[in-house]
Amino acid sequence: MRVAIIPAHNEAATIGSVVLQTQPYVETVVVVDDGSTDTTARVAELAGAQVLSHDRNRGKGAAIQTGLRAGVKEGADVLVLLDGDGQHDPDSIPDLVEPIERGESDLVIGSRVKQGNGTPPRHRKFGRAVLDTVTNAVSDTAISDTQSGFRAMRAELLKKVEFEDAGMGIESTMLAEATGASARISEVPIEEHYPETASPNQHSVGHALTVLNSLLKIVRRDHPLLVFGVVGVLSLLFGGYLGYDTATHYWATQEFWPGRAMLSMLFSIIGTQLITAALILDTVRLKGNN
Repeated sequence: MRVAIIPAHNEAATIGSVVLQTQPYVETVVVVDDGSTDTTARVAELAGAQVLSHDRNRGKGAAIQTGLRAGVKEGADVLVLLDGDGQHDPDSIPDLVEPIERGESDLVIGSRVKQGNGTPPRHRKFGRAVLDTVTNAVSDTAISDTQSGFRAMRAELLKKVEFEDAGMGIESTMLAEATGASARISEVPIEEHYPETASPNQHSVGHALTVLNSLLKIVRRDHPLLVFGVVGVLSLLFGGYLGYDTATHYWATQEFWPGRAMLSMLFSIIGTQLITAALILDTVRLKGNN
């Protein structure tokens, strides 16, 4: 059984047609109205979707989580995710779900390599390239379009992972979490439709910062020895340098620098604490994985 999940925030102009175009390829369409102030929920309902509404705007990730839970309750075997703004072509759904239904993949990403209607601005393309590079480095993948919101997954995957990101970083964190659960991930080419009137709900810079923050949380959680350890060692080295400089200056001139001496002790203490924290957190992580 296929269930489509469509997170939507103020998409009244497009959500109806997206629902209608999606229905032939799935048994149920679930639209999660993420605190819209327009008629998104009403239009989606009239188009035949099952509508779940948030009382306020909680973020795309939260909307996807709500939709995934609803899809599992519906008894879905395959869950399809797509946006409500019309940039994804529902006719590509069979291509997305095919690797899953053949038993070859657990998560399939729709890679926007074919040009449809309209072209995204250059700054958005550049932002995607940056986020693709960072996401692939963090999640240890080689996905060509990590930020694509058009994807399908095996419902069984949700028993192994929880996609907890509530914001726009959900696409990246989903890849990282799926990789951590040893999920089989693949891509299929899709068209990208980018109408000239398209207006993203979040500025591209804000979007990028949100995604990078989400990835940083994953790195901090999964690689504490790297994050805290490196900073701790640098702090300890800097403290040692200040201490050495203070000591040699006093030896040569008999002039004592109290300020630099205090900074040396401060950075040395901070470095020692960070290294200790890194070792403890890494030990906890390793025990949790066993």
